[in-house]
Amino acid sequence: MRELREHFRLRHDVYMDCGYRHVADPHGLDIDAYDLYAEHLAAYEHDVRGGVRMVGGIRLIWERRPSPLRAATARILWEAGRSVKDLVEQRPTPLPSEPAFDYSTFVEGVRSAGLPLVEFSRTFSVPWARGRLVGVGLAHGIHGWARQRGVRYGIGSCATNHVPYYERLGVRVLEAAGIHVYPGIGVLARALVIDLESLPAEVDAITRRVGSHLAGQGSYCLCDVGITAGQDVPCAHTSTQPHRKQRGSPAIMDVRQVAQNSTRVRSMGCPQALQKRPCPLTTAEQEAHSRSRRAKRGR
Repeated sequence: MRELREHFRLRHDVYMDCGYRHVADPHGLDIDAYDLYAEHLAAYEHDVRGGVRMVGGIRLIWERRPSPLRAATARILWEAGRSVKDLVEQRPTPLPSEPAFDYSTFVEGVRSAGLPLVEFSRTFSVPWARGRLVGVGLAHGIHGWARQRGVRYGIGSCATNHVPYYERLGVRVLEAAGIHVYPGIGVLARALVIDLESLPAEVDAITRRVGSHLAGQGSYCLCDVGITAGQDVPCAHTSTQPHRKQRGSPAIMDVRQVAQNSTRVRSMGCPQALQKRPCPLTTAEQEAHSRSRRAKRGR
């Protein structure tokens, strides 16, 4: 439960900083009714001293299937003086983006065929970890995890300036839904849809590897599955509150440059997945690390 509480706390802080929340929660937690039907992935960095810290997260929302962490979420709500009953009443539709956009041209066929439909949402990464492909790793991870659960179709939404980023991940804009101000956020957004069986070849290969890792051991390291380059999502910010980019944190970075941090994504509820599994270093990196250690001992 401590891990889930940290997930909600970080999500709250990041969304406040980026402008997705306009009012701070008294307990510093970002929890909504859809978390009662969600599964979460979290990203962690393992530093060279062996420490572990959460740096990002994402969720998959089912239309009707309760979250495997529903009891833990209910306990966190109870400790914050809130109830599950009150939260459920704040869920007007099965998926959160449906009140903002008309997805009928996409979802009617999926639902009439009796196929599962999910929404991918609440992607976040802490400011000092942006540019390290955390967002890319989480997106591939949640898509691979959905495939492992028998999901083919999903929906979502994003700020208009983030559309190119998601399109590179195989997500497409639902043009018929138009552009709208997302309720409660005040940012211009687009409706997104994805067919997990029609992804670009490179994205498809990575997604399948990620799904296999999650199904087998509950986690994966970014360099284990070939996530080595690409543009990471910046901040889910509004146009009136621009993202404050961290110095020395480029938008495009080869994952080998942060290999010693061992950024790992795991499915919550899999305790064995948080064990330290360092990323493999190249020979040059091993030699550089050895020289650094010898230099420190010589001081």
